[in-house]
Amino acid sequence: MRIKITKNGPYLVSGNIPIREMYIIPKEHGVTLKEGRSLPQGDTYALCRCGDSENKPFCDGAHISSHFDGSETASRKPYAQRIKDITEGTTMNLLDDGRCAFARFCHTELST
Repeated sequence: MRIKITKNGPYLVSGNIPIREMYIIPKEHGVTLKEGRSLPQGDTYALCRCGDSENKPFCDGAHISSHFDGSETASRKPYAQRIKDITEGTTMNLLDDGRCAFARFCHTELST
């Protein structure tokens, strides 16, 4: 199994890794996962990294016309210098150093 990050392009995934679509659904005091649409399975995939593909999660070449810049931009500062407190809970705070994918799984129990 292998994932190769192409320069300014998709993730190239190989090794017959199964993929599936899942939805995050609110449930009581948390969330649950629900199976989404069926995705074609294969030995290799080109997965969109730019966010502009009309065929997500697969790459359709949209990164070329959108001039996607996939350069690494993560800070190398120590974690304590990067974090921001983005929520204040009654027993716990959610800290983020800019790497949250905003998949909404961690933000609130009502996220979908």
